[in-house]
Formats: sequence, structure tokens, C-alpha cells
Amino acid sequence: ALTSYIESSDIDIGDGEDFMFMSRVIPDVKFSGSGTLTGDLTCKKRNFPGESLSTHKTLAITDTTKQVFPRMRSRQAVFRFGSNAADVGWRLGHLRADIQPDGKR
Repeated sequence: ALTSYIESSDIDIGDGEDFMFMSRVIPDVKFSGSGTLTGDLTCKKRNFPGESLSTHKTLAITDTTKQVFPRMRSRQAVFRFGSNAADVGWRLGHLRADIQPDGKR
């Protein structure tokens, strides 16, 4: 279980009618502390209103992680950044993602 995390709100394209394809994420995370300086980026998705979020992929990240590739298709996406080490601090900067419209269903 994660010791600490922060989760985004729903991310969609336009009014949420179109699906999106997210190919790449550039995390802006800085870790500090004396423990293992790593964390996780969990990519979650939802295709229809009222549907529960499902975890698409969990990716390990460090201070030196330049980019990760979730390759996710969905109507809405949510990101969760977190760490399970009690002696690790972290700060989240500006998230960048390559997102393109992927049609309607």
C-alpha cells in the first residue's frame, strides 16, 4: 500500500465525447530523503460516465525518469503519483503528456 500519494481529477478531450490515446507521459517529480528514492505513476482509465476507474498500468519512476509510455486509450484518464517509503519526500511539478484524439465509439 502507498504511504503517500496525490491523484489528479479526470482528464478528457473536449467535452468527453471522444476517446483519447495517451502515448507518453513526462513526469516532473523530485524525490528527497534517505530511503530508496523511487515512486510509482499509476495510470487509470474510464470509458463511460459512472463507470469505476480501472488501473491500466503502474510504472516505476525516479528522479532521473525522463518519460514513460502508458499507451492508453480511454475517454477519461486519472494519474496517481505515490511512494510507499516512509522516509521519502517528494514534490510534483507540471505533468506533460502526449494525447491525441482517437475517435468515437
